[in-house]
Amino acid sequence: MGKNCIVMISRLFSALRVGSRSFTSFKTPHQAAAPKQTDLPSYQKSLIWRSSNLGMLELDLLVGTWAKKNIEGFSLEECRKYEEDVLAIETPDLYKYLVENKLPVEKEPKLAENKYIRVLRDVIHSGRKPDFVGEKI
Repeated sequence: MGKNCIVMISRLFSALRVGSRSFTSFKTPHQAAAPKQTDLPSYQKSLIWRSSNLGMLELDLLVGTWAKKNIEGFSLEECRKYEEDVLAIETPDLYKYLVENKLPVEKEPKLAENKYIRVLRDVIHSGRKPDFVGEKI
């Protein structure tokens, strides 16, 4: 590599640094933990937005549409549980669990009992539209 190339790469990495944090330490909107909110309507809106912006179009449509129809009926505790059980999962893993129907039960036994994952999988694999409200969670 020439000296100019090394200088350009060095400048690129310097530009990606913000203070002492590197660019790679930033989280996407669905990975960043939302502050524990006590204002229920704004918390619900934030969960709906995060559910609609997971970073994969299929999940954005399926999970986002389901969230728009269901989250407004959730209590504060249900919202927090939904955030922990669904939005904390990395997008590729969430796709595997919901769309490809692959639950690594031996790795994560909690997923088999996760009621939000179960309801979302049922909606996706039943052929119903994701706006189906279904059972009260």
